[in-house]
Amino acid sequence: MKRIAIVYLGRKGGGATYSLEITKALLKKNIEIFTIISEDIENRQQWENLTEYKNYTLRCLPTYSSKIGFLKSFFPNKKYKKCIQELKGWSPEAIYIPMITLNARKIISHFDSKIIVTTIHDIVPHPGERNILQYLIFEYIKKRSSKLIVLTESFKNIVSQRYGVSIENVCHIPHAGFCFNPPDAKPKYNEIFYSILFFGRITPYKGLSVLLTAFELAKQTLPMLKLTIAGNGEISEYEQNIIDRNRDCINIINQWLPETEIYNLFSKSDLVVLPYIEASQSGVAAAAFGAGRTIVASDIGGLKEQVEPGGGITVKPGSPEDLSSAIINLYSNPNLIKDKNKQALKYFEQALTWEASAQKLIEFL
Repeated sequence: MKRIAIVYLGRKGGGATYSLEITKALLKKNIEIFTIISEDIENRQQWENLTEYKNYTLRCLPTYSSKIGFLKSFFPNKKYKKCIQELKGWSPEAIYIPMITLNARKIISHFDSKIIVTTIHDIVPHPGERNILQYLIFEYIKKRSSKLIVLTESFKNIVSQRYGVSIENVCHIPHAGFCFNPPDAKPKYNEIFYSILFFGRITPYKGLSVLLTAFELAKQTLPMLKLTIAGNGEISEYEQNIIDRNRDCINIINQWLPETEIYNLFSKSDLVVLPYIEASQSGVAAAAFGAGRTIVASDIGGLKEQVEPGGGITVKPGSPEDLSSAIINLYSNPNLIKDKNKQALKYFEQALTWEASAQKLIEFL
């Protein structure tokens, strides 16, 4: 039995779900787990529910929710010190960081880099997220890691060269899918809603402005087309102007969403659009496949590698014209959308399971 410590000190978003799902999969494989999470993590109850496993130890530590709190996090903290001593006594064979968070540095700095393993979700900071202090801390964590995991094969060599890690110590583990479907619910394919979905945090690199321009172009051919934008973030003046003049066909939900609502978003849309102008990969892609929905995405970073095996389509990044054409072409044959959605779910069930990810992680460690 391997003894793996898992450190995720974020509070919300995809990282919280990703870390939880890989932990659950490892526990089912009888791996002994010592988990360190934020005491304010949004899915804390689900982490606490795992205490039914005898091979599971859970510790919750304070993090921060403001700039002042972040600055205070650099000072000594008794709870962190106690947790670090307990973890040292537990003697982990590996300390695994499923997604980098700023406070992870406070844990790994006390351990030999030979046992630190980190999954890199983004090779470089996204446009609009280039905070120098965050960048330096994230780079420190990556450089303190003896083994690195990437979510798309195309970045293995880049990561190996950038961080001076041998290619044998860089592993590709595809982003498994978040399944928001209730246990008794199955995706349905008998209806076309003429509705497309943009899901996830709204930030400049996600290319929402590209999608909104493409949507207006597509509406000229598909006047019944609707768009749902679901996720928390800032909307630019240009984007807001397009939304305002299309209020009858654009539904915007600018907030964090509970998982119970996410299922309804996917089930009432025909396809998911990822108009990113920069990306390494996307957790939304795996979630879309898990919901039985095909994808139209920008051909950038590792998205092509993620999307096309499941039947999705990639288009020129930053081109509203190409994105609009792809959407129009799909709706010209609604049965094609239904077939692609079935293909998406099949691919998810065969290739994007957490059980498969956990097995690859165990073998890599």
